Amino acid sequence: MAELNSLYVRLPISKEQLQIFFDEKPSIVEVNEEWSCWWKSRRMHSGILLKQVSFYPVSSNRAIIDFFLAESGAGAREFYDEANQEWVFVIIFFSENYSEILPMLALLAGAAPFISEGRSGNAIIYDFYWGGTGVMAFIDFVDQDYAIRSYQNITELPEEISLRITQTLEETVGLFSENN
Repeated sequence: MAELNSLYVRLPISKEQLQIFFDEKPSIVEVNEEWSCWWKSRRMHSGILLKQVSFYPVSSNRAIIDFFLAESGAGAREFYDEANQEWVFVIIFFSENYSEILPMLALLAGAAPFISEGRSGNAIIYDFYWGGTGVMAFIDFVDQDYAIRSYQNITELPEEISLRITQTLEETVGLFSENN
C-alpha cells in the first residue's frame, strides 16, 4: 500500500473572497526560477526537469475541493474559522507522487490574490500520517502573493506553524477515525 502524504492548507481570506476563489478555474502556473529550484531540491527517483506545472481541467476550484471531500478514504475536511477569517482544508491521504501534487500546488498558488492583505498563511504536503517528517512541498502566502519553499523536513518550520499544522491534522485523523 502506498504511504500517501497529507495536505494542510490555511488561508487568511474573507468569505466573500473565498467564494470568488472557489468560482475561479484552477490556475495555470508558469515555471519560473522559484519553481525550478524547488523541483530540483526534491529527492525523486527520476531526474525529470519541471517544464510545466499541470493543472486540474475542471470548471472551478470548488469542484476539486468537493471531489476530495467526497472521497471517503481520503480523510478530507474543510472549515472556516470565523474568528480569524481563515479557511482550512486538510486531506490526510493525499498523494505520494510529485507529478500528482503539481495541480494542487497550482490551484493553491491561484488563491494568493484572494487572501487578506497584510496576512499570511501556508500549505504543506508532508508525511504526517505515517509518522515521517519529510516535506514534499510548502507554500507561504504573504500579502496576496505566494512563495514555494524548499523545506525538506517539517522540523525546519517555525515551531508555531508546525504545531498548528500537526494539531489540525491530528484532529482530522480523530474525526476520520470516528466516522469510519
